[in-house]
Amino acid sequence: MSMGGRGPVLRMRAMGWKTVFEKWRAARGRRWVRWAVDLAIVLLVFASVTAWQTRRLLSGGEPAPAFELTDLHGKTWRLADLRGRKVVIEFWAPWCGVCRAQSGAISHLREAVGDEVEVLSVALSWQDRAEIDRFVQAARAEYPVLLGDDRIQRDYRITSFPTIYFLDEDGAVMHTVVGYTPGFGLRWRTWF
Repeated sequence: MSMGGRGPVLRMRAMGWKTVFEKWRAARGRRWVRWAVDLAIVLLVFASVTAWQTRRLLSGGEPAPAFELTDLHGKTWRLADLRGRKVVIEFWAPWCGVCRAQSGAISHLREAVGDEVEVLSVALSWQDRAEIDRFVQAARAEYPVLLGDDRIQRDYRITSFPTIYFLDEDGAVMHTVVGYTPGFGLRWRTWF
């Protein structure tokens, strides 16, 4: 019985997909093709997730917004004072579990780059200073921790934690990262 003349078309489409599927299964039988396809799929998913997470952040080449914040020891930090140096700014929240894990990689980055790159950490979404102190003590942070506010969170378009900005010597955004990034990924981004 024909479905208004569509029967043969539907069968051809079904046969077409069946043929594609059979070719796929045959190709997956070859080990190197299987690995290449699997790797391509993983990279595509990773790139898609990264693009989705960073879609609202400042773009590469955009000037980073100026700021003036105080650190835990009362020292004032201005982005303008850091011109001529690469800068890494990590934005985090004391209640964020991923931020706790990220703090170790930030410490290792600070040790690895020394004075070559300025590594700053900005606490956001906090209720009182005591929760920041507890976080910093637990993380054994050996880098400047600045007390952030709603303005810097809005200016840098922070909606997820941790978010990390990599700035060039002129204060322009080079890279942005949302979520946990291992130490080698952080270090790699400071080179370019």
